[in-house]
Amino acid sequence: MQSLPSVVKFCNKHSHNEKAPNMQNKMCNYKSTWEVIMNSTDFSNTLPIDSSHPPSEPSFVLLQARDRVVCLVLDVSGSMGASIFQLSDLFF
Repeated sequence: MQSLPSVVKFCNKHSHNEKAPNMQNKMCNYKSTWEVIMNSTDFSNTLPIDSSHPPSEPSFVLLQARDRVVCLVLDVSGSMGASIFQLSDLFF
């Protein structure tokens, strides 16, 4: 689980525990996280970033400007029960 603060690096072929009963082994055919990442099509044709030539700044182009559309959806079915609030509560 990469979101845990205790996770500071990915396991590789040498540090991976193939006998652990975890989702990594179950879902990835007992391969380490780093092996799965490096075999991904996202990384198969890329080179490591050269620190002397950092990547360029991203640029964004607005292709089509539109008016903002706001949609208000109200559920007045019985399943909402007591959690229905008045429309005036939204604006005041």
